[in-house]
Amino acid sequence: MKNRQSMKRVSLLLLALCSFAFSFAQISVSGKVMDESNEPIIGANVTVKGGKTGTITDLNGNFKVSVPKQSSVLVFSFIGYTTKEVTVGNKKTLTVVMKEDGVQLDDEAQNFSDPSAGSVPSDAAPGDGDGRPGDGDPLEGRQADRPDI
Repeated sequence: MKNRQSMKRVSLLLLALCSFAFSFAQISVSGKVMDESNEPIIGANVTVKGGKTGTITDLNGNFKVSVPKQSSVLVFSFIGYTTKEVTVGNKKTLTVVMKEDGVQLDDEAQNFSDPSAGSVPSDAAPGDGDGRPGDGDPLEGRQADRPDI
């Protein structure tokens, strides 16, 4: 009789431990992030939506991340590309294709290479009157204001 009660207690304890372990089990998801030309995107952000877990893609666009449940959503982002969200579901491996977002740079950034916009031409050398350091006397601005020197 005692043996039977002990078996029930041990079984109940094992069942409780297993259910506790499964409640905290993580699902490992891996995959590859590519652009529309099937080139890997290096350094793309992969995060679990609403969580603190995340990673970045390696030199081949590969990633591996753990999610808490199948309904978790992975958020893929990278500068110059549209952010993409993918529900994990029952997939353990994902292939994600990101699209360029097509947003134009603002006027200030576009005018950077336009000499008429006030930028310095790339072939300008220091000391050629362009207002950059190197014009005039090399000691200019460093001379002491003392008359005895």
